[in-house]
Order: sequence, then C-alpha cells, then structure tokens
Amino acid sequence: MPCSSHARWNDPDFGTFDDRVLIYVHKEEELAEVERLYPADHYVLIDDKLRILAAVKKLWGERVTTVFPLCLRFKHPGQVSVGGR
Repeated sequence: MPCSSHARWNDPDFGTFDDRVLIYVHKEEELAEVERLYPADHYVLIDDKLRILAAVKKLWGERVTTVFPLCLRFKHPGQVSVGGR
C-alpha cells in the first residue's frame, strides 16, 4: 500500500481499529487529551518521525509501545526502495 494518508483512510483494514484512532499534528503535545479520551494502562503510537516517537517514549516510558513503520515500494521485481524513492 502506498504511504499516503488518503490510501490509509480508504484501506479496508483501517476498520480493524474500531474507530479508536486519533490523529494530531503535534502528538507529543496532546498526550493528556489522549489519556482523558482513552484511559489505559498501555498505548501504541505509530509514527514515521523518530523525533516524535522518542519524545513520547521519554514522557510515557513503559506505558507506550512505539512503532516506526517502513514504507516499502517495489520498483521492479526483486528491488525494494525505502522512503518512497
């Protein structure tokens, strides 16, 4: 699947999350709201910016699992490029 927000929203697997997905421009500044809306012992944060993942991990520690997705696109059979090139 291409790495674009439009493609993600239209992906049938997106429903797997039961509409419990929050999207913020500055995630690391909205952690209190996340806790208020969805109180939990543990959270999962998926982001393609290591700076964001590190900042949230520093604040929440073991309460969060951070995931750094790699967007892989196939140019030719057997060739993979990382980063959408």
